[in-house]
Amino acid sequence: MGMYNYLNFQDLCPHCKENLQFQAEIKIAFLNLDSYCVGDKLNWKNKAHKASDIYAGYVECDNCAKDFWIDVIVKEDIISAIKISKKEGYIK
Repeated sequence: MGMYNYLNFQDLCPHCKENLQFQAEIKIAFLNLDSYCVGDKLNWKNKAHKASDIYAGYVECDNCAKDFWIDVIVKEDIISAIKISKKEGYIK
């Protein structure tokens, strides 16, 4: 997948329905293996970007070993929310 950052969040796994802590791989901001949470301001380091947009994040559940995608909502360079995406994961 190359270089990425992490987004830490808590939510229900769409597969096993357990409320767990997750770490998503995100390709948002300056890619340097930085960790973010909802509410954090993104570090772009002069990288051209849109201040507000929706980005994708990839997640694997440690409980059931299934994967899924999230939508990462960014407003004015701040991670404002996440939601489980309808996009299918790779693991069946």
